[in-house]
Amino acid sequence: MKLKDYIKQLQQVISANPKSADLDVIYAKDEEGNGFGHVYYSPTIGKYDGSYDFEGYDVGDKRKPNAVCIN
Repeated sequence: MKLKDYIKQLQQVISANPKSADLDVIYAKDEEGNGFGHVYYSPTIGKYDGSYDFEGYDVGDKRKPNAVCIN
């Protein structure tokens, strides 16, 4: 999923239920719902290699990111 699509879906959630903007944000640990947790961190751009490694970039970093980490 692309970030712009994710943002669009979040905007649709808020549009359908404006009070949802004040709700806590949680994530599912897997697609089967075997656990949930709160999102505590701000999004970070960086390089994801498609497995387990993500290298976050500082603001203003000249390297080209390929992903946004949301937690």
